[in-house]
Amino acid sequence: MGHFALGTFGVCQYFWHIDLCLVFGSTEFLGAIGAFYSLGVMSGTIGINYSHEMMHQKTAVERWMADVLLAMVLYSHFRSEHLLVHHRYVGTPRDPVTARYNESFYRFFPRVLKQCFFLL
Repeated sequence: MGHFALGTFGVCQYFWHIDLCLVFGSTEFLGAIGAFYSLGVMSGTIGINYSHEMMHQKTAVERWMADVLLAMVLYSHFRSEHLLVHHRYVGTPRDPVTARYNESFYRFFPRVLKQCFFLL
């Protein structure tokens, strides 16, 4: 059931993107802004988490759907970074997204941005 729910969300989100783009000209401006904001929140919170789960699945369809969900939020590089860097170096200084012991958020965040930009 879980795989079905993940895939269904991806398909629904994809068609919601298309629908919003098609009706943007015929909708009031504030209504369109609200709809795009809601889509952004859904894509950025639920969509990224679902794509993370689907990229770890065995079937090519589920991994492809993860790529589609990540592409919708312009985060398509996450799959390669996550699987090739994070999984290989998790918990070590070479993993840019592992917080150091006793590291504050204000030190962690700039370090992550810098290390992820240069990809080690």
